[in-house]
Amino acid sequence: MSTAATFSTKAFNARDPNYVERIKATFARQGFLRHCGVRLEEIGPGRCVVAADFGEAVAQQHGYFHGGFIGALADAAGAIAASTLMEASQSLLTVEYKINLLAPAEGSTLRAVGDVVRSGRTLSVSQVHLFSVGENDKEQLCALATVTVITLTSRGDGWQRASASTG
Repeated sequence: MSTAATFSTKAFNARDPNYVERIKATFARQGFLRHCGVRLEEIGPGRCVVAADFGEAVAQQHGYFHGGFIGALADAAGAIAASTLMEASQSLLTVEYKINLLAPAEGSTLRAVGDVVRSGRTLSVSQVHLFSVGENDKEQLCALATVTVITLTSRGDGWQRASASTG
């Protein structure tokens, strides 16, 4: 199964014409994802693909991608997919995600493909397929996740928490 496959049966329209720039700016402020080397590979209305290369920071003791990291990548792909459909004045927070680890995530790259299933006024749900990429770019489905996010209308993605050292 290729990550090029579209799992969503709906076609969505972005409400913010500058959603790509907004998402890239928000993604750049994700310290944990940046620390783990996560990169954006694709952004479209209702869809996001993120990936990371294997390394010590994302590994567990048997040489596979760590399950916690797999969950973090799933959360990122699902939330970003949902954020492509928000207005510029909105932001979101994950309220729940569920993940099924189907096979050891073994390979050089882990790729998460997030597709919005439902974009609601308050809650949105994305489905995420995670693939480990091995030799000859062969992909193996290693996890499935469902990510639910809540839309916050009180501030846009540009909001930043004040530093604890100020004040």
